[in-house]
Parts: sequence; C-alpha cells; structure tokens
Amino acid sequence: TPTTATVTLGSASFPLSETLAGSGIFSTTIPAAQVATGALAVGYHCAAAPLSEPLGRVTLYDPSGFVRDATTNQPIAGAVVQLFQVPSHAPKSGPLDTAPLTCETPATLGNRTWDDLPPADEALGVVAMPDPNLIDPQVNPQITGADGYYGWDVAEGCWYVTVEAPGYERRVSAMAGVPPEVLDLHMHLTPLAGAAIPTLSFAQANYDLAPGSSSITVEVQLSAASSGPVTVQYRSSGVNSLATIGSLSFAAGETSQPIVIPVERTQLSDSEAGLMLTLSNPVGARLGEQASTTISAGPIRVFLPLVRR
Repeated sequence: TPTTATVTLGSASFPLSETLAGSGIFSTTIPAAQVATGALAVGYHCAAAPLSEPLGRVTLYDPSGFVRDATTNQPIAGAVVQLFQVPSHAPKSGPLDTAPLTCETPATLGNRTWDDLPPADEALGVVAMPDPNLIDPQVNPQITGADGYYGWDVAEGCWYVTVEAPGYERRVSAMAGVPPEVLDLHMHLTPLAGAAIPTLSFAQANYDLAPGSSSITVEVQLSAASSGPVTVQYRSSGVNSLATIGSLSFAAGETSQPIVIPVERTQLSDSEAGLMLTLSNPVGARLGEQASTTISAGPIRVFLPLVRR
C-alpha cells in the first residue's frame, strides 16, 4: 500500500487520501476553480521509492460570445444563457466530413458564421451539469453583465446555448463543435413587438447632505412595474472612506427602492467631486439615462445678525 499519493494536474498537486484504511483505494477532489487544461498524473511512494504514472490529459475549450440587441447591436445585460451538450453528436473532423451525427466546428465553417446555421435541435440536448471535467465555471445558466458576455470552457463535443432576456424573443444557437475554441458564438436577440423594457435610474442627478445629518437616502426608480423580479448592483467612487457596494431587489410590482448611506459632512468635504454612486449589471431591466448620481456636502448657510446703527 502506498504511504503517500498525489494527483497532479499541470503544475498543481492534490493529495490523495485512502477511502478506507488498508483498502488501497485513494481519492481526491480537485477544486472547481483549479480545474484547467493540462496533463493528469498520479505520484506515490511504495517502500520509500517515488513512482509516477500518467493518467491522461484534461482539455477544456471555449464556447463564448456576446449577447446583443439585433436592432441596435448594443450589449444586453441580464440575459440568461444556458449551456447544453449533445451527447449523440461529435465534432466534424474536417471540411470534407459528411458523416451523420456530427456538428460544425470553427475549422469547418469556412466563410459562414454561426448565424448562418440553423438552430440546434433542442430535442437532442441535455443541460450541461456542473461537472469540473465537463464545464468551467460550474455555473449553468450564466447571467450576462453590462458587456453582454458569456462563456465557458468545456470538454470536447457538440454544444449549444439558449438565451432569454426580458422584452426579447428567446433564441437557440447553432450546434457548435469543439475543439478548436469557439470564441464568436454571438447571440443577437430580436425585441418583442410592442415590448417595453423597464429602465433603472436614480431619482435625482445630485443629492446634498442636509446640515447635521449622518446619513442620506438615495432613491432608485424602476420606470414601470415588472411582472418578475428585477435586481441591480451599485457601487461608489470618489471618497475612499465611504466605499460602498451592494445590490437592490425589486419584487414584482415594485418601482422604487432606497439606498441608505451613512456619511458625515467632513468626509464629503474632503472630495471636490463628492461621492458618486453608479448602477450596474441589471437583471430584468435596462439601465436608464440617469444611472449615476452624486452626493455632495451642499452649501453651508451662515446667518449673521443685523446691527442697526
């Protein structure tokens, strides 16, 4: 029985532990954040002699892209992107591969784009499970940020994504095979006819801290009530001692949420520009034109007595 055993993935090492004393069966778990492309091997000591055996190789490839508005080409934040695997199909081996149950790869697309191909047959797909040997990160679905980006590293095979966003038609991508990497599986969503997507904005462009106050309440407004939940993140800049970060949630039907910030006038007086709050990463809505606001110390009123001579 080995005295010590270790698995290596690339340059990282992970100790193995015996599942039952004397069984000779060892196991380990590689943290999801440390799963990467690289050689997989096991090392162990028997009779004080170090030994090593290759186990294979872990290879992950990119399917990634941006979700954009098909009319304006602007990125869509808050889109829900779900990844599916097609176990029955395999990537084409080259441009001349006409075998059935295969999918196109970047090497076989030629002058076409993924938009030129038909959507994947959803009856063939299974939701990609959060298995570190299958996808990385182990988050499915993903929600796009302000840049509209999504992406995974995945094992060899055929894959597709579905995308949903408030106010847009649902879209299914073409089936894409990896390797090689797929870095341009962009998804352009068509706005629903007559759909009005609510926007998130600060109620005021500027706020002044009232004299003697130790906090200020800033209001974030949703332009119209939503039938589903809406979330948005906010963060501050401009005054280091007042670093603020957080998120707001609007339940269905709600149109206003407050942000309460503890602040002293002396803290704001140290900055000429004041404290700026900015909204980002909305889900279920868009950012409006007033997605930032400034908090300042405000004017100081001095009252002088009148003296009659």
